[in-house]
Amino acid sequence: MAPYKNLAVCVVNNKGYIEGEKFQPSDRCLDCVCQKGYNGKFVAPFCMKKRCDVEIRFSNQIVNNCAPIYHENEPLCCPYDFICQCRYREYRGPVVSIPLYGNYNSYELNQCFPYLRCPSKNMSVCVDNHKGYIEGEKFQPLGKCLNCICQKGYNGKYVEPFCMKKRCDIEIKYSKQIVDNCAPIYLKNNYPLCCPYDFICPSNSKIEHLVKYKSTNGEKCKFGTQTFNQYDTLNLINQYNVTFNCRCSIPPLLTCLR
Repeated sequence: MAPYKNLAVCVVNNKGYIEGEKFQPSDRCLDCVCQKGYNGKFVAPFCMKKRCDVEIRFSNQIVNNCAPIYHENEPLCCPYDFICQCRYREYRGPVVSIPLYGNYNSYELNQCFPYLRCPSKNMSVCVDNHKGYIEGEKFQPLGKCLNCICQKGYNGKYVEPFCMKKRCDIEIKYSKQIVDNCAPIYLKNNYPLCCPYDFICPSNSKIEHLVKYKSTNGEKCKFGTQTFNQYDTLNLINQYNVTFNCRCSIPPLLTCLR
């Protein structure tokens, strides 16, 4: 028996959908599912209005009577952003003065996307490394592997809820290289060693100028199947003849600089 013999089929805009498949009618702000009994009408229980969740994603913009922005070639369905009318303001403080032109992107820790915000008289201003940031702006402290956001109550200390360790996601981006005991590569001027920009692997490199260190520490670094004592130094040359200065600084992987 054919596997789809008893399934309903819905035809929309000359395209067929089998029972259980989702479809979105053209020029309509609807989400639909093909089900038995569908007769071409975009009504319940087959279709429902698309959920935009603008009240959650853009709550601040709605409170401030901002205007929703839609893509030109799509039906007026879900806005992809809002635009706000903000008046010019300027913050003048004892350390910095910040001109504020219109709305700006405001962030929160642990949130991926910013929201548009208008400057206000009572907003907080944070000063870091002689530079001013207004409430909701991101900044990265010099010499720290941190992401920070200016918020009320910030007193110059890089602690939560104002700062958090920068996420490198190397376990996701470089999972194979980590399993293969490759070495992370950092830029020499990127102090401190925060997020590597790449990895170098035994399969595409050779070792030169190995200097062994007589370490009593039991910790070792792995590079492929080879092991090195803590504080051993060496150069790795990749397939393009680029040299990387490496050291067993933070086991279990070598640390390489370029």
